[in-house]
Formats: sequence, C-alpha cells, structure tokens
Amino acid sequence: MSSGTSMKRIFLQAVIATLVLTALVGIYVFLFGTFGKTEAKILGTTLTICYFSITSLACSAAFEKKRYPLLFIPGLVLDIAGFLLFIPGIWAEWFEIKAVAKAMGILGVLSFSFAQACLLSLVPCTSLERRTT
Repeated sequence: MSSGTSMKRIFLQAVIATLVLTALVGIYVFLFGTFGKTEAKILGTTLTICYFSITSLACSAAFEKKRYPLLFIPGLVLDIAGFLLFIPGIWAEWFEIKAVAKAMGILGVLSFSFAQACLLSLVPCTSLERRTT
C-alpha cells in the first residue's frame, strides 16, 4: 500500500470516527441534557466539528485529484480558519459581537461554497471532452 493511500485511509477513518463521536455526544445531550448554555455550546461544537470535517473532506477529494487548485486551496484554508474561529467563538460567546458573528457566517457560507465547487469539479464533463479529442 502506498504512502498516499494509507494517509488517505487514515484521514478518512479519523473523519468518520470524529463524526461518530460528535453524533454520540449530540445524542447524549439531547437525551440527558437540561438545555442550558453548556449543552447549547456542546451541540454547537459538535455541529462545528461535523460541518468543517465534511467541507474539508470535500476539498481534500479535489486536492487528491489535483484538479483546480484555485478551488481546493482556498477551500481548505477557509475550513481551517472557520474551525479556528467557530470553536473559541462558541465557548467565549464571540457571536454576540456583530462583526464576529458576520465573519463566522461569511466563513461558513464560503467554506460550504468552496466545498461544493470542489465536488462539482470532480464531475467529468463528457460533452467538452468529446469536442477536444
């Protein structure tokens, strides 16, 4: 097994384990939580982890195919920046500051948009391929 394949498998297993763990935490909070501030922060954290794991996974799929670096590089940077802003933002309640809340929203939308564009870049365009060959 090549080094690239083993790294891909490790990354995918880590993402799956993270999603399962955050889902279990979320289920626990829903079933046994009192829905105070702490439970809301835990749910926000689990949603943030899931969201940015999935968007980074979409960008890394385009990275693996080495297609359109102008999509996957900013996408991965936005995922990291969004994650690094969201997690402390949730726990320190920075989202109550209007400018920070707007930045969080913009990072979330851009992260999703780049992830979607990366996935769309993987679709072969057969009509264009036939014309060029």
